[in-house]
Amino acid sequence: MATKHLDYAGLAHVIEKLIKRQFQGKGLSTEDFTTALKNKLSALPTTFVSQSDVTALQTKVTALERLIESDSDGAINKFNEIVAFLANITDTDTLQGLLADIASQISNLEQSVTAAGRDFRDLRNQVNTNKEAIISLNGRVSDIQDYLTDNVLRRTDIVSITNAEIDALIAAGGVVS
Repeated sequence: MATKHLDYAGLAHVIEKLIKRQFQGKGLSTEDFTTALKNKLSALPTTFVSQSDVTALQTKVTALERLIESDSDGAINKFNEIVAFLANITDTDTLQGLLADIASQISNLEQSVTAAGRDFRDLRNQVNTNKEAIISLNGRVSDIQDYLTDNVLRRTDIVSITNAEIDALIAAGGVVS
């Protein structure tokens, strides 16, 4: 903001206006400048904000305004994320404490993954064991089929029976159902 000064013509204009109002000045005989006012004046800072400080602040305000205007939803969402994160933090929480909690959670997850890996290996071993048992059973079934084919099914006394004859036997009570 530029500083304005009163030139001679302006000063003359002010005096003329005061005279028209019939302003009565106090003259040099009274001393109105009290000690309290002098102390207030002395307490005012002698260093003022520089123009570069004002310019830097204005630049930051302008950038903030652009951010809010251009992506207000994104800014609100980011703010809400920060609020949600901070909601769980108390005054006694420290960054070290928060990081320790996160490290503990990661460690627990690693242990869970390790345990799941062991469980998976155990399950795979059980599947392999069961697979071997199934292969062994298939071999036994094959042996039984061969035996039946060689010894039983070649006999001439085996007679085929139809479903209707089976139903008739069951109905007659000849076969226990």
